[in-house]
Amino acid sequence: MAGQHSQDINGQLYRQPEGKYKLPRFCPRENQVFGLIVKEHANELMHAGRDKTWAEIDRKYYGITKMEVAFLLEHCATCAKTRSGTTVAPLESTILKELWERHQNDLIDFRHLGQKFKWCLLVRDHFSKFSGAYPMETKECKNVALHLGGFIELFGIPGIHQCDNGTEFKGACDRLVKLHGIPVVHSKPRTPQTNSLIEQAIGAPKSKILKWMMEMQSTEWWLALQ
Repeated sequence: MAGQHSQDINGQLYRQPEGKYKLPRFCPRENQVFGLIVKEHANELMHAGRDKTWAEIDRKYYGITKMEVAFLLEHCATCAKTRSGTTVAPLESTILKELWERHQNDLIDFRHLGQKFKWCLLVRDHFSKFSGAYPMETKECKNVALHLGGFIELFGIPGIHQCDNGTEFKGACDRLVKLHGIPVVHSKPRTPQTNSLIEQAIGAPKSKILKWMMEMQSTEWWLALQ
């Protein structure tokens, strides 16, 4: 019947044709997904755009999401070199002269991978650009406060702590930093003009994690932090 799975002679799983699909689609294992996206995007389509890459992936494979394709293409180094520049509002400059004078933090969203750990908390010192990255199952305030408190205990109390206005950074997090007498500055979520360093800084660890995932053929991204 259309829509049911079947096994080919090599024991690989395929989805039978259904709807707009004329041929069976291969159902990859979880650890094959990123390798297949790279193969189609870079080797077969010569770094075509997101929509064209997704159309080809969707035609050949079952179970790979458009979000996974977009995530990888966003961090493709070759595409980044040829991508047209975009105009953004000027960033505010924050000039600091001392270590640990200002901390900033934000979250990296890995929910699309469907793994146990869905969020990565990134804490960064504005002056040195030293960062701490912590995997979390949820972005509840108690989890953010736990790791933020650990960072402060290891590296010292900052003069100012800056974060966006997301609910995960309020409540317990505010009480944690205020416990040490730290002034808290809230900026608008995902607004580079007021939270510039951390928004730009997220790109570096995300790219490194993605590179590790592709090299190891794994979606267990938190292992890259060990």
